[in-house]
Amino acid sequence: MRYDLCEEEIETTKHLFWSYHFAQRVYQLVFGRYNLLFQATNIEEIAAVMLKVKGRMPRMKFIAIWAACSYSIWRVRNRIIHKKKFTVDDYCEYVTAYMDSYFMYKRVR
Repeated sequence: MRYDLCEEEIETTKHLFWSYHFAQRVYQLVFGRYNLLFQATNIEEIAAVMLKVKGRMPRMKFIAIWAACSYSIWRVRNRIIHKKKFTVDDYCEYVTAYMDSYFMYKRVR
């Protein structure tokens, strides 16, 4: 299946989460809102970065942000398939609001 927006590659998890321009933009914008740099281009790189994050709470924060971004990217994929509209800003706001709520609950700074 090809993406309605991208139409560059066959749909794979590698393309959806790592090559797709929308995914990279979501990761960069959301991580940036938490003053974190995101440069991973595959699952191995993100795993290596997660292991390098010092401290339990900062590592939990990094993993939680990555998981929320990945989930939102999956939601976008489903919306594209079902022909619903979205913007990158809409999803970044969704992820950020979700993460702020989560961090407040967990008392993560």
